[in-house]
Amino acid sequence: GNPKGVMISHGAVNNTLLWLQDEFNLTESDVVAQKTSSSFTDSVWEFFWTLMAGAKMIIIPEDIVKDPIRLYQKFKEEHITVTQFVPALLRVFLEVVKAAGEKDPLPSLRWSFNGGEALPVELVQEWYKIFRCARIANIYGMTESAIYATCNKIDIGSHENENTVPLGTPIANTHVYIMDDSGREAGFNTHGQICIGGKGVTSGYWKQPELTEGAFIRHPETGERLYCTGDLGCLRPDGIFEYLGRRDEQVQVR
Repeated sequence: GNPKGVMISHGAVNNTLLWLQDEFNLTESDVVAQKTSSSFTDSVWEFFWTLMAGAKMIIIPEDIVKDPIRLYQKFKEEHITVTQFVPALLRVFLEVVKAAGEKDPLPSLRWSFNGGEALPVELVQEWYKIFRCARIANIYGMTESAIYATCNKIDIGSHENENTVPLGTPIANTHVYIMDDSGREAGFNTHGQICIGGKGVTSGYWKQPELTEGAFIRHPETGERLYCTGDLGCLRPDGIFEYLGRRDEQVQVR
């Protein structure tokens, strides 16, 4: 795709950071792995949530990030407590941890956030076979929603009988809707496009008004401005959102 500048306010980012603190309670004793490129959205919380909470930040060089064996060793040496992965990297990382054969690997690790692509159930199951204390959270969002929009804090054994890992529920001050092709809210368990509103939504794309116009709609009843993600999903009767793929032919390269 073509690069685009997403205009996000400080207030929108702050909303996400405050939600993270409420949900995961970072303290001065935590050690955060800063391993995301500063040009990528998720690096924002690695830097600013850590600073906001007074936690310790370990900036991990790119060559180590790309080497799962050295990354595992770095996590052990620095006693990392909070990190994030895309599922593709998580898969090879778990292979390294499993091959090490340690009874209690990474005992300091508390949380691993996962996003960027669908999280397979088998990775969650493998995670809880390996780690005793560390939990995994499936967090969905994009730059246009100030990093995150929904969260699913996964408990051990909670997805043994499920085929997919749900996206969870909206984060603070965020509204998520499933909209049908006519631009109206779809019913429960009905496929539609995931659209996001609320405090974290971008005001648009820098100097690209046509692109901005094409990416947003108005809620037909409330008039709320919504960002259309291009992702498909559905809303379950229990209020949990499910991810069902893309509307277009979008693929991720490397």
